[in-house]
Amino acid sequence: VAVILVLMLCIDVPLFTANLVKIFSGGWLPLCLGLVMFIIMTTWKSERFRLLRRMHEHGNSLEAMIASLEKSPPVRVPGTAVYMSRALNVIPFAMLHNLKHNKVLHERVVLLTLRTEDAPYVHNVRRVTIEQLSPTFWRVVASYGWRETPNVEEIFHRCGLEGLNCRMMETSFFMSHESLIIGKRPWYLRLRGKLFLALQRNALRAPDQFEIPPNRVIELGTQVEI
Repeated sequence: VAVILVLMLCIDVPLFTANLVKIFSGGWLPLCLGLVMFIIMTTWKSERFRLLRRMHEHGNSLEAMIASLEKSPPVRVPGTAVYMSRALNVIPFAMLHNLKHNKVLHERVVLLTLRTEDAPYVHNVRRVTIEQLSPTFWRVVASYGWRETPNVEEIFHRCGLEGLNCRMMETSFFMSHESLIIGKRPWYLRLRGKLFLALQRNALRAPDQFEIPPNRVIELGTQVEI
């Protein structure tokens, strides 16, 4: 192994050294562009992870909350409510805020989680998984490939084929809208936070991304410090 490594270095080092002089004659431009793209992508990934971690810090158990709501239910209103859930065992922020402010819950609640698989496409047979969590709570997990665009109407069409009938124009989709503020950080992390805020403002909204009818969407705001 050491001999092979030395041979490779004997070839690569002279080539690398010879190309260094090209940096000053225009080679700096693609390097700078690559560095900018690297900073943008790593900022989005790390700050998005920080945001999700902060949103999940409330620590409430989904199973315990469902059991509590079934035992001592709030006022129930007719219809179906769909809450977008990023993680399987985490209570959606929109549901917490709806209970806190409106103090009502729909007769049927669907927790919808969208997953992106490490494949370009997902076969329709594996598209949707349905699990009944309680008499009035359901969990739906929809899987898509990274080349596919999630479509909520298609998801609930497949749910209907498996016995969970949801009429799109009679279903309310609750989503949380995060208002982000930057907490106390070193100056360089504050710059990174400001870059993330700019990226977040220009990101495609979930209703548009998942092709949800605009007149069926209810957004509940929450402030999150990152």
